[in-house]
Amino acid sequence: MFGLAVGLTCCLLITTYILNELSYDRYNKNADNIYRVTRDFNNENGVVSLRLSTISPPFGYYLPNDFPEIQKMTRLLDNGITPLRYKDKLINEQSVFFADENLFDVFTIKILKGNPKTALSGPFSAMLTEETARKYFGDEDPMNKIIRANNQFDVKVTGIYKAFPPIHICIRACLYRSIL
Repeated sequence: MFGLAVGLTCCLLITTYILNELSYDRYNKNADNIYRVTRDFNNENGVVSLRLSTISPPFGYYLPNDFPEIQKMTRLLDNGITPLRYKDKLINEQSVFFADENLFDVFTIKILKGNPKTALSGPFSAMLTEETARKYFGDEDPMNKIIRANNQFDVKVTGIYKAFPPIHICIRACLYRSIL
């Protein structure tokens, strides 16, 4: 009886894992055509010695020139934990990303306020989730408010978007673009 219970539990856990992996990022309407570019470093024997999940952001401008199959491309750069300040509120946000203006052309993101075509086109512009906007601004309208990032530069809130589904927390807190 015990062996049967353990076996069924293992099967259920494996099935749950497989279903999760197969459904990952399916909220994107073009999920089948979205790819992530990574890089491998080989040693002198041709064996992979380092595998990175990203490439350098400047490559983004060159990839569509070298690969005409690319219809649209966007870049995201994780800034890690970033202190953000609005008036007397200073919060270390966990997931802050630099993003370019093509983000909304590639990913299916529901915009609640702002224009997805122009929201990230200017330098130092920021998109926040509803939750993050409430955390900083309460019931105030967050549009065009200024947040101090990293105690180095000011970013202007240009839009609010609906948070990603719970499993997809990679771009949860804040998206902003700077002059790189």
